[in-house]
Amino acid sequence: MCCNSVLKAQYKWDYGGMLGASNYVGEIGGYDMDARPSVADMRFIFTRPCVGAFARKKVSKKWGIKLGLNWARISGADSVAIIPGRSGRNLSFRNDIIELAFTPEYYFFQLPDFARVGRRGRVDFRAYAYTGLSIFYSNPKARYPYNDPNAPWYNLRYFRTEGQAKPYPLINPAIPVGLGMDYTFNRKHRVGLEVGFRKTFTDYLDDISTVYADSAAIGSELGIKLANRRPEVTGTRNQTVAVGQQYFPGEKRGTSKTDDYYIMANLNYSFVIKGRSSFYKSKYNYLTGAKRKFKRKKVRAKF
Repeated sequence: MCCNSVLKAQYKWDYGGMLGASNYVGEIGGYDMDARPSVADMRFIFTRPCVGAFARKKVSKKWGIKLGLNWARISGADSVAIIPGRSGRNLSFRNDIIELAFTPEYYFFQLPDFARVGRRGRVDFRAYAYTGLSIFYSNPKARYPYNDPNAPWYNLRYFRTEGQAKPYPLINPAIPVGLGMDYTFNRKHRVGLEVGFRKTFTDYLDDISTVYADSAAIGSELGIKLANRRPEVTGTRNQTVAVGQQYFPGEKRGTSKTDDYYIMANLNYSFVIKGRSSFYKSKYNYLTGAKRKFKRKKVRAKF
């Protein structure tokens, strides 16, 4: 009984980092089909890196909580699509997302010490689902001209490319949802795999949402060029794209019916902290670590 209480009070915290891949689903995607608001519209050639750091605490046998700070890059370009509408639209973007996420974890499957090789070679396994809340920074950019690798990147939000009355927010909330699994070796080293998506409440991860704006609503000459990139399509590709009238003011540029979301898959490592249990604290001073001295009460013999 005493040993069980000691183990429950220990190994509650772990700290670590992750490295993986990120992508997104929005107005830019697909290849030879119309837009689909699902993973089926995601282009794997635009998979980009993500990194992060986290702290996690196990609050009960079935539940844990994690706080993570992550960076993920997402991108896309119509130039790789062969469907005429998207190819002729010719929009592109890059977005470096910085996210602070709070995610409770539910451990729906746990297999402690499944190798059965004793304490020195102990390996624990668990699988979990998570959700929660995150706040992220988003600021899509585009290169102009799009086909020049040395061209500068411009903040699309600044130019209000769809004639917005005011720029869309830089900071937005999202709901993370995903699955994960990890192995813990000797109660010290934890290695895991995690896959999840972020349901956002913005349609501007890629700076595309509604219709082409009138030039007067955009104002600047560079903003007009970044908003409508059909004129940059030249050569043999120009013969296969949709007709130019499709890209006039008021015509469809994106769809505001569904918001964008981004996806992260990562490998992670963390170091498990062996906390002091209540049993330990009863034997050792909390501040100095010195063993407490107990005065023995003298008992007088009674005759």
